[in-house]
Amino acid sequence: MSRVLTRRERGAVAVEFALVLPVLLLILLGIIDFGRAMFIKNALTNAASQGARVAAMHLPSDSATAVALSVADSMGIQGMAGSSTPVSVQVTICPPDTVTTAAPVIDTVTASVHFKWITPASLFAPSSDTISATATWLCVFTK
Repeated sequence: MSRVLTRRERGAVAVEFALVLPVLLLILLGIIDFGRAMFIKNALTNAASQGARVAAMHLPSDSATAVALSVADSMGIQGMAGSSTPVSVQVTICPPDTVTTAAPVIDTVTASVHFKWITPASLFAPSSDTISATATWLCVFTK
């Protein structure tokens, strides 16, 4: 049974599509944006872990530079090279006199990067546009 469209019903599908399309595109781009954010968070976590490992293996005198280079290299390997905003790294290095103590000593590396949203999804996201990750490692110095 076919339906005969009256003059008043013509174009109703186009209007409905025009009303629904922006919402669907916003949802799709929001999914892509949150996927990017999760990828960057995962890459930062891996880079901070790599930096903490390097900090634990080097003497404190040369550790900060080695950690910064290690984090930058790790981010480059994971496809983050050429980022418009550099990764900032904060390092808490093990003091050399605590290596011989019985209590375990850890170093901490925190890497953070500014995240730029490509959609208005930032209205629903946390207020901070900085993604950061922290990693710790047990100190072991090599000579």
